[in-house]
Amino acid sequence: MGMKIGFYGLGIMGYPMAGHIQSKGSSFGASVSVYNRTASKSISWQKEYGGVVASSVSDLAQGKDVVVTCLSNDSALEEAILGDGGILANIPQGSTIVDHSTVSAEISKRIAREASAVGVNFLDAPVSGGEVGATKGVLTIMVGGDADVLSSVSALLGVYSSSVTHMGASGNGQLTKMANQICIAANYVGLAEAIKFAEVNGLDMGLVFNAISKGSAGSWSMDNRFATMHERKFDFGFPIYLIAKDLGLCLHQGAESDAPLMVTALLKEMYESLKGAHPTDDASALIRLLDRVKS
Repeated sequence: MGMKIGFYGLGIMGYPMAGHIQSKGSSFGASVSVYNRTASKSISWQKEYGGVVASSVSDLAQGKDVVVTCLSNDSALEEAILGDGGILANIPQGSTIVDHSTVSAEISKRIAREASAVGVNFLDAPVSGGEVGATKGVLTIMVGGDADVLSSVSALLGVYSSSVTHMGASGNGQLTKMANQICIAANYVGLAEAIKFAEVNGLDMGLVFNAISKGSAGSWSMDNRFATMHERKFDFGFPIYLIAKDLGLCLHQGAESDAPLMVTALLKEMYESLKGAHPTDDASALIRLLDRVKS
């Protein structure tokens, strides 16, 4: 018998991820139902991919082998999984919840404990790769939880990822994602200052990219955002309000664990200063701050 899957959260990332399950899941006998708080997203998804739209969270969870969540923050995840009529109250014993949200390690550990108490498996499995990675099905996944449980859902994760790394105990997936977000934000501020420096000094930007991207300054951010930041194009699906939220998670965890995050604190302030006017611009829009500075 095939794997019955529920998918909750059809946002920028979840929409194409659920689509990959519907399109490719037949290779391991998967069938998928989706649910989203904004019903129009579910309807659009069904028109594009087929599949089944669940009428509620409880309907989504009932009878499923795996329920996948991809939500925006701790409170949304807590309500979806632990709330009255939520996933944990309706998913069968022995089933697995896989959470792709970027949330705190605390909420992941709490859900893992409460799931275990009623015989349900839980993996915190945040993803990296952005909208492009989700659309292409080449996300990087970092997973906290039991290794055998991860092995049981490896075929599922494989339909929308190119790399899955088991990070150990529950919560470690989220901690690893925080490290990832620190690197992303730091790369963007360095790239923004380099671009602005080259611009004001009258350099040929194409030549600058060719010269520095092939050396030790090279990075994913350089390859994918150098040209668009120079052109002031910021419509790439990882909005400022989310990176600000993620850096807040990093700072909270840093304070809890006495990890020094001096640059991360500055980056959080920089993104917060942009959030009001440009909340949905891509995180690479950090260069807007430099455009405000008068010489």
